[in-house]
Amino acid sequence: MKILIASHSFFPEIGDVDEVHRILALEFQRRGHEIHVVTDTEFSEPEPFTFAVSRRPRAATLASLARWSDVVLHNGVNLAYIWPLLPVRRPWVITNHSPVQGILRKAMQRLGTNIAVSKSIAKELSVPCQVVGNPYRSSIFRIRPDIRRDTPLAFVGSMETDSGAAILIEALLHLRQEGLTPALTIFGEGSARGELQALVANAALQKQVSFAGYLTDEHLAERYCAHRIAVAPSIGADSSSAILEAIASGCAVIASDVGSHCEAVGDCGWTVRAADATALATQLRIALNNPKSVEERQSHAREHLSQFTAEAVAIKYLRILQAAAQLRRRHVRLEPFAA
Repeated sequence: MKILIASHSFFPEIGDVDEVHRILALEFQRRGHEIHVVTDTEFSEPEPFTFAVSRRPRAATLASLARWSDVVLHNGVNLAYIWPLLPVRRPWVITNHSPVQGILRKAMQRLGTNIAVSKSIAKELSVPCQVVGNPYRSSIFRIRPDIRRDTPLAFVGSMETDSGAAILIEALLHLRQEGLTPALTIFGEGSARGELQALVANAALQKQVSFAGYLTDEHLAERYCAHRIAVAPSIGADSSSAILEAIASGCAVIASDVGSHCEAVGDCGWTVRAADATALATQLRIALNNPKSVEERQSHAREHLSQFTAEAVAIKYLRILQAAAQLRRRHVRLEPFAA
């Protein structure tokens, strides 16, 4: 198939939503499909991909690519990328990472075949959909027995205002009052880094909290393997791919109960109420004081992760894309999601 992938943000942006369609594009191409990505994300360096990427394409380019494609995969409902589909009547599939807002977007959503990244998201959508979880890169994120696992905590997720990193710092202050001072590594870059560093300094946690900054995928995978517990305290953004990467690297996970976190964590960790520093501190204390419970949670990783490999998720997507490509001719309809 000729698959056109439309994603408002894409490499080199970092985040679960951006990463999902990069993984899928690579896996689709590996399986012999022709891929072209359109995105608003600018990048001045040579493209690191062997598939085509058009950045900030003009209207004529969008229309031409829509005619070229057999099916279009949208990363969310982006109105700017929808209009070229209307005159050429190309089938399109939408990956829903969150509920769609706005009357026009909801109306456009009904014209496509919909995928929800979790059961919780599916329940909030007003259209028929299939549930396919986000993938992780099993070739990179894996347990490395030669790396000593000697750091208690790692923050995973984007370093933006809704990352929940400030909630984690507040939880550390609760633990310090109880005499617990676990070391924490905060990975990543983002708009909230300066504010978070100031928060750490004001709380006198500099000796306990370190900022690793942006790391390449391979380096990040290695660093994850040096940690025992990964914490994903997001108060809004979905960090499910980062959660899966941490689990694959040998960490048990404590995550907030937002988005698809509960399904990403599975039996490999615990979830707590989002934006609740006290609840997070309580679960951290329990895990830190009970290393056997951490090991027990991690023992479920292999079975849990099998459904989220890039290969497994790509196969599910390709089945849906192929069905959508024939939808108009065969009048196939997806059945609504049932909890």
